[in-house]
Parts: sequence; structure tokens; C-alpha cells
Amino acid sequence: MDRIAQRRIQRVDTRTGARTADRDPVIAEAALTICARGREAMVVMRTPGPPGEDAELVRGLLHAEGVADAVALAIRQVEADVVEVDLDPATLAPRALTSTA
Repeated sequence: MDRIAQRRIQRVDTRTGARTADRDPVIAEAALTICARGREAMVVMRTPGPPGEDAELVRGLLHAEGVADAVALAIRQVEADVVEVDLDPATLAPRALTSTA
């Protein structure tokens, strides 16, 4: 997936009201599924990066939220948008980590 998508827009000059067709770059986001010992535990949105970056993103998220000793956890990318964590699924209960944008 490309990180930057081009979208067609209409620019409006606020002084004159003139409209012109243009293209605007938009950063793409994608869902990342975090599985704990084979069970889907949560889904987060992120800007996709290079291969291997998702595992480190999850490690940082778990560490920042105090969910686990993330440095010692076995975390691996199992699919393009799926990361597996060697952690009890109950540790990632819905109330344990909730975020909105």
C-alpha cells in the first residue's frame, strides 16, 4: 500500500471565489490486527511503513500503555496487517487499552 494517495479536489480562492481542479496528497491509513496467542485481541489504525515496522510499533504501544514488559515479549509480523504477540489475550481486554483520534 502506498503511504501517500493523490485525491482530486477543487480549490477555492477565498478572495475571488474562483474554483480550480487540482490533486492533493493524502496520507493513507490501514488497520493493524494484533493477535495474542492466536486470538484477535485488538485492531489499531496506523500509517503503514516498511516491512518489520509493525512489530516495533506494537512493542512501543504495549510499553507506553504499561500493558506488559514489551521489551521481553516475542512479537512477530505474521501477515501484512497482522502482528502476533506472545501474551495472554486477557491482558489486552477491551477496557485495558482504548484510544480515539
